[in-house]
Amino acid sequence: ASGTLAIASNAFFILKFGTPGQQAVCMIISTVIIGAAMVGVVHNVSSLIHMHVEAFRKEQLKRFLSPELVEQINRDPSLLRRKTERRTATVLFTDIRGFTSFSESMEPERVVEFLNLFLEEMSSAILDHQGMLDKYIGDSVMGVFGAPIPIEDHAERAFKTALDMQNRAVRLNEQIKSMGLPQLSVGIGIHTGELLIGAIGSTRRMDYTVIGDTVNVASRVEGMTRRFPVEILMSQQTRDCLNNETVLYKIASVQVKNRKEAVILWSPDPPVDSETVSVPYLESDSVIEAVVPAKGSGQSPT
Repeated sequence: ASGTLAIASNAFFILKFGTPGQQAVCMIISTVIIGAAMVGVVHNVSSLIHMHVEAFRKEQLKRFLSPELVEQINRDPSLLRRKTERRTATVLFTDIRGFTSFSESMEPERVVEFLNLFLEEMSSAILDHQGMLDKYIGDSVMGVFGAPIPIEDHAERAFKTALDMQNRAVRLNEQIKSMGLPQLSVGIGIHTGELLIGAIGSTRRMDYTVIGDTVNVASRVEGMTRRFPVEILMSQQTRDCLNNETVLYKIASVQVKNRKEAVILWSPDPPVDSETVSVPYLESDSVIEAVVPAKGSGQSPT
């Protein structure tokens, strides 16, 4: 605006006191300068808008992805296009044991306060280990490792996340105890396998998520933590991807609903001392064969 005003003032004096030739040259020069100034203004405004949009997109992505993944997606936005691809990855589910029962006796505001504290800690654990925060389902949190960016040690990262969640739950219990909130216990299930990942949904609403049998099994494995006295359970497929130094206990061989193959469950948590037992599985007529070592049996963790 200042540049345009200066040019206009200069043009006014030349037009009023200058010769016709000077007036013509002045008009041409003024037009060119004003045009260039307008182009510059438009470019600057466009750049500011673009920067704002990029910053907003990054901020939104950081809600679901670690900063490292956000940077990779920012460099290659095609990762979030409306397409799906097969990928081998590890899926993790965690939730609060007994959340429904004790939330019924709490005021809604206290339930939200309690739930937000839990979700904050569990979400941070996923993002801190470069996982994708896929979604919240009530008090359950779903994380994916190995997507959208492929990583070779996705199972290892998921396992470390589970251990981190355990530690965070212990610290969180110390915090919520002083707030008069009930103590929590978590269940964590992990499974590794092939799945589909991509932007899925309608043209008006889409989710970048994963689908497939691997997701279903991971959810079932997490549900099994209610049947056994351990907080973390993982499938044989996940165990096979971990390094040999990881100490794990074989907990059970289970028949999961709608799946022919049995799922062998492992845990870093030492099981309670008991003889081999069969426990009814509520979702089918099959049984769960628990193979935890008995006290004094001499059986060591694998």
